[in-house]
Amino acid sequence: MKKKIVLITGGGTGGHVIPNIPIIKELQKRNIKVVYVGSRGGMESELVKGVEFYSIESGKFRRYLTFKNLLSPVKVCIGFLQVLKLIKKIKPGVIFSKGGYVSFPVVCAGWANGVPVVIHESDITPGLANKLALPFATKFCYSFLETKKFLPLKKSIWTGVPVREEIYKPTSSYSGKINKTKPTILVIGGSSGARVLNNIVRASLEKLVKKFQVIHICGKGGVVEGLSFSNYIQFEYLHDEFPYFLNLCDLVVSRAGATILYEILATKKPNLLVPLPKRASRGDQLLNASLFKKRGLSYVIEEENLTPETLIKGVEFVYSRRKKYKEKLATYQFPNATKIITQLLLNLCK
Repeated sequence: MKKKIVLITGGGTGGHVIPNIPIIKELQKRNIKVVYVGSRGGMESELVKGVEFYSIESGKFRRYLTFKNLLSPVKVCIGFLQVLKLIKKIKPGVIFSKGGYVSFPVVCAGWANGVPVVIHESDITPGLANKLALPFATKFCYSFLETKKFLPLKKSIWTGVPVREEIYKPTSSYSGKINKTKPTILVIGGSSGARVLNNIVRASLEKLVKKFQVIHICGKGGVVEGLSFSNYIQFEYLHDEFPYFLNLCDLVVSRAGATILYEILATKKPNLLVPLPKRASRGDQLLNASLFKKRGLSYVIEEENLTPETLIKGVEFVYSRRKKYKEKLATYQFPNATKIITQLLLNLCK
C-alpha cells in the first residue's frame, strides 16, 4: 500500500514555521510521510528537522519603495515552476500552508495539480500571502473567532494555533546558572529580534535586576557583549530550551505574534505585550494585543509609549496582579489545533 504524503509549507519568521512542528510530529506518529517546502536561506531550514526539505525561490513584498519589489513576481513564478515539478515527483495527497511569502507559489501549484490545500492564518486579519491564496484553498483554518468575518463560511474552520507538546511539558532544561531565588522575567523579541524593545530592556536593567532575574531572547545578532549585570542572561534564539524558560518564568514581556500569544495561553503566564508598530508591519500585532488587552489577558504598551519608566511600571503592575492575570488566562478556552488540523489533513489526503 502506498504511503500517504503531506506537503507542508510556511516560512520567513518563527510564526510561519513553529506551528508546523507539532503538525509534523502528529502526522509522523500516524505513519504519514511529510515533505517540507521552504524559502532559500529561511529559518525554516534550521527549525524543521526529520523530514525531506526542499527550498524554492520566493518573492517578498516590502512596505517601502525598493527595486527588489519588482523582482518579487519573477521569483514567485520561478518558485511556482519549481513546486509544479516537485509535486509531479512526490505526488502529495494534501498541502498544508502556514503562510509567509514562500507559501503562495506552493498553494498555487497545488491547486493547479488538483491537490487539496489547507491554509492556516495565525493573526486576526489574514496576511497578504494568505489573502492571495484564499481562492485556491479547500479549507482555511483561523486562530481567533474575530477572523471569521473575513472568510467564506464554507471554507473556514476555527482551530486556534498549534502549540508544541513541549510547551506543556518541557523535555529540555538549561545547564547554565540560574538564580531561582528571584522571580523571573522572560523577554521575547520574536524570532527576528526587536531592536527598540531590546534597547529599552537594557536601559531598564539596573532597576529590574534588583527584584527580578531577566532572561532575554534578543534575536539574531542582538546579543550585546560586556553587559555585567547579575541576574541577566542573553540568548540570540531559543528553540529546544524555550519551553523550559517559558514554564520557569513568572512574567513574559513579548511582542504580540499569535504563536507566542497561544503559548502564553497554554502556560497561563502573566504578560506585558509590546506589539510591532504599524510602520514596521501591517498592524496585525496591534490587533492581537488590543484583543488580549480587551479580554483582560494582557497588559499592553505600544512601542511609541515604551520607555524604561513605562516598562518598569508595567512589569511591576503585572507582577503585583499576577494572580488575577493567571485566573483570567485560565478562563480562555481554545481548540486543540494540532489534532483538528491533523485530522483535517488525513480526511483530505488522497
